[in-house]
Amino acid sequence: MEQLSENFIQINLQKFFPFFLNVIHNESFDDVKQRLQLKLGLTNREFEKYRFSIFNGSKLILRCDDNMGRINLRELILIQNSCWLGLELPLISNTRKTRKSLCSEKPIRIN
Repeated sequence: MEQLSENFIQINLQKFFPFFLNVIHNESFDDVKQRLQLKLGLTNREFEKYRFSIFNGSKLILRCDDNMGRINLRELILIQNSCWLGLELPLISNTRKTRKSLCSEKPIRIN
């Protein structure tokens, strides 16, 4: 985590490849999410499925869903190591298809 000025900080981000996301003190998280959506090149429909959290190593620091407010740099600067913005895309499985395919499978007999 690198502090560029008093009101500006870089947060590590890793999805398919790591990159930095600059955040500004008291910036709304909704604005951060919009910039992130542009950088990742996702449509609104795809992007609304993502969940956001800020981590320090493996420790969860803050859940950032529901456009929860503003970025507080004082909280992030207190973290000794670098912090990460985690993106979670929940797996959506269609259980109906799974059950149907399991029932239609026939056993293989070897004589």
